[in-house]
Amino acid sequence: MRQRLHFPSHNACEALTATVGGNAFSGRDRARRKRYAGGSAIWQPSDLPDRVFRLHSGRVHIVILNADGGEHLYRAVAPGELFGEMCFCEHRHEPHGSIARCVGPSEVWTSSYDDFRRVIRTDASLVDLVIQTFCGRVADAAQRVQILACRDARKRLARLLIHLAQTKTPRGPSLPEETALTITHADLAAMAALSRPHVSVLMNEFRVHRLVSYSRTGPLRVRTRKLRRAAEVSRIER
Repeated sequence: MRQRLHFPSHNACEALTATVGGNAFSGRDRARRKRYAGGSAIWQPSDLPDRVFRLHSGRVHIVILNADGGEHLYRAVAPGELFGEMCFCEHRHEPHGSIARCVGPSEVWTSSYDDFRRVIRTDASLVDLVIQTFCGRVADAAQRVQILACRDARKRLARLLIHLAQTKTPRGPSLPEETALTITHADLAAMAALSRPHVSVLMNEFRVHRLVSYSRTGPLRVRTRKLRRAAEVSRIER
């Protein structure tokens, strides 16, 4: 009998996603492993969603295109995570409307929806994990919508950094003093729907006010509590 797993910190449900993916793909001869070169597309906007994917190694960005052809980063997929699973409904008959692009050399496991559903049905506990994973996705999407609804660019970027820090660290009564993020200004610009130069200007302002620190080679360090206090006031000082 399989022991029910408990996660004291969901950490944005990444642990749950990895567990579901591991059970759904590990040792299944119908799952297929494929290697992609950096810059390769796993799916295009016009492709129909008919498969579930799990990233084994590398990095994948889910990108949304606007009417002008500009790209907005919807989600960065880390190794161990599922992706494509949010179309596991009647929308599987509609095009993706997005691009799944490998940032560097990546290895991906893929399974058809029918096989994925068959695996889930063999273990009832996996259903709970899938539902919780979906809830995490929906909660993240709702938070992202609230961030994008903020018209003040400084506050929008600040709230995005706080959100990314929260998803990186275990949930608790308070935010940590500092959180390290591995993300570029270009990625932040795509996620915040701002231009790359605009984000660089704002990030430099944040750095001057010691809300963040970064270098060319190291991670971006977000002084989470201080940034939240700055974002909660009427305006972030220029």
